[in-house]
Amino acid sequence: MDFRDVARSAFIGYRENLQDALSGLTSSELRWQPSPNSNHALWLTSHIARVEGIWITRYIGG
Repeated sequence: MDFRDVARSAFIGYRENLQDALSGLTSSELRWQPSPNSNHALWLTSHIARVEGIWITRYIGG
């Protein structure tokens, strides 16, 4: 097992935890912002996906 296998496993586990955390939330809850200067859960999730895509492509291989 090399670092790619460890990273893949971590990303899979993280994705499953994120899905569990977001499942069952309503559209309003997903777009709720704790303050006007903060981001909602949908924006944060899309940002996480973009960054992880970069990491996977650059360090793990698509």
